[in-house]
Amino acid sequence: MENPGHVVEKEVVQTPGGTSERVEVSSSPATSGQNRMGKVRRVQSIIWFVCGLAEVAILFRFTLMLLGANPQSGFANFVYSASYPLVAPFLALFGREPTYGNSIFEFSDLIAAVTYLLVATGLARLTTLVMAPNDPSGEAYK
Repeated sequence: MENPGHVVEKEVVQTPGGTSERVEVSSSPATSGQNRMGKVRRVQSIIWFVCGLAEVAILFRFTLMLLGANPQSGFANFVYSASYPLVAPFLALFGREPTYGNSIFEFSDLIAAVTYLLVATGLARLTTLVMAPNDPSGEAYK
């Protein structure tokens, strides 16, 4: 019976006689610090995934706005409506409302993308500071 928290590997080994034997190799149980660092990495992965989705949506919006994509097109309309909530807080920075269908270099999209990247970096770092185990040697943070 396998103990929870223990890592068990099973290998097939060739012997000189040509027969194979099943060998079980059991390692030590995962430590509490390793489990907590696994959770930290999971939360950080979620943060970066959400940030990546936001960045892609903003990048599509920026590109379509730059090329003057027709807002009546289904794809362009979807990108504009999906990304609008992400860039709406930044649109007033330069005193311009978006003009869909005209080629425009929208600086507010770039400001929004950089801002979300900085926020995600801060949240990922904060996750490590709050959730990571105390480890004076620093080995758990590798």
